Amino acid sequence: MLRSPVAMGANGLQQTDILVRNGFVHHTAIIGKDVTIGDDVRINAFAVIDDGAEIEDGVEIGHHVSIGPLVQVGAGTVIHPHVAIRERVRIGRNVTINSGSVIGSDGFGFFNNSGVNHKIPQVGTVEIEDNAWIGSNVTIDRATIGVTRVRRGAQIHNLVQIGHNVDIGEDTVVRPRVGIAGSTTIGSECFIGEQAGIINHIEIGNKVIIHPFSGITKTLEDGENVMGAPARPVDMERSVQAFLQDLPELVRDFQRLKRKLSSKEE
Repeated sequence: MLRSPVAMGANGLQQTDILVRNGFVHHTAIIGKDVTIGDDVRINAFAVIDDGAEIEDGVEIGHHVSIGPLVQVGAGTVIHPHVAIRERVRIGRNVTINSGSVIGSDGFGFFNNSGVNHKIPQVGTVEIEDNAWIGSNVTIDRATIGVTRVRRGAQIHNLVQIGHNVDIGEDTVVRPRVGIAGSTTIGSECFIGEQAGIINHIEIGNKVIIHPFSGITKTLEDGENVMGAPARPVDMERSVQAFLQDLPELVRDFQRLKRKLSSKEE
């Protein structure tokens, strides 16, 4: 591995022409102090790598990527253009992060005092484990304290919001436009369909299936298969939907019956 030169400008960053063994650093990239760069690393134009970051072997960093102080990026990871990774985030090996995603932004934490909202410091971090796949324009908030975690092999598709202190299990699939509120735990091998919403501070077991557009408001046990808002077991929700389709005719029948009863009373 190579370390960046110690002599820097006043802001601690410099444009650099440093060489990486069997790799490439574009001359417009900006590398901070004490950055560790492995072999076969490619750092493309206008990328910024801040002080103390560690980039392991075979990493590819796209154009205009921002990597904050003390970030760790594991071997073989690919970070596509315009990704922002905030301070102290840890990225595992062979992870893919697609364009526009933000990893480690502040979690949404406020308390209200006398009608004024005050920001709660978000001092935790994010860990993305090996072989995870992160789509485009995903936001993963850093923990208030502790860790927001995406576990090994999880697949997070485009436009997903993951709140602070969420834990997503191994090999779980999260489809586009899902919102997961803070401090929710999701087990392994789950499937969460498009535009599902999950409230905070609940637990979802292993191998749970959540159908698209579902609203999850309570804990789900292992193997549950739910849909609807609020979510119910699939068979029950399908029965409810079938009933709702017949509801207009049932209302008309009721109104006709009511008129007949009224005319007899007269």
